[in-house]
Amino acid sequence: QNILVSRFIYNIKAFINFALADQDLDPDTISKRILLALTYKKNSWKEQTAFGEFITSRGITKLLHFTKVENVPKILAHGLIPRRYLEFEAIRIAIRPTFADDRTNGQRGHNLLSISFPDYLSFQHLSKRATSSWAILLLSPQLIIDHECGFEETPSDSKRFDVGKGTNAAYRLFGNPVLRTRLNLPRHFTTNPKSVVLEFSVVPPSFIDEIHVYDEKYLDRLINSTIDMNTRIKADKTFFEERCDVSYWRDLL
Repeated sequence: QNILVSRFIYNIKAFINFALADQDLDPDTISKRILLALTYKKNSWKEQTAFGEFITSRGITKLLHFTKVENVPKILAHGLIPRRYLEFEAIRIAIRPTFADDRTNGQRGHNLLSISFPDYLSFQHLSKRATSSWAILLLSPQLIIDHECGFEETPSDSKRFDVGKGTNAAYRLFGNPVLRTRLNLPRHFTTNPKSVVLEFSVVPPSFIDEIHVYDEKYLDRLINSTIDMNTRIKADKTFFEERCDVSYWRDLL
């Protein structure tokens, strides 16, 4: 955790100098310059090969992230940004994000992503009766191949993440074959629905394949506000529902 904090402080100092090199820039341009510098691909060629094999072996076609509908145009313009950076004043003023949850300090340094199906247990807790005001981002699994990510098999909402790195940690999200057989899980589902990928960088908009909303009343509004962007937006309730193993996990977690 101290390494993440130190890296964040170092990066912000460097990015402030980078962004403010031209004193005539407006806040929006400053934030885009900072975010551009924060977006980088860090996995080595060897790691990319290993993660490519992991993605193929598990049949993973998508990563998912839920957010408030009003954040969608900002995400498509600037990318998916870790909370720690969103709270930086130059970025916060330009983007004005609406936070979907109340994370502790130890959980602000990364984006939380699910593999193949959203963490429906956390989502139901956050959305409660306002499901229609949320959107679900479908992202390319190429993200795991290109960027350094962490993996957490059984996170707790009240504790710090115990982050694993590398493909061994990624494969552990699909462990416990006896339970998987009992629950009849497809190979691309993580064993625990709350298992997460932790993305430490800004996710560029190019990694976002689709955006799903629950209610069609938000569809025209989003399409009109993102008319110059290529991402497909549609009303689809599939990922707002529960996973096939809900009866097992609801009482256990």
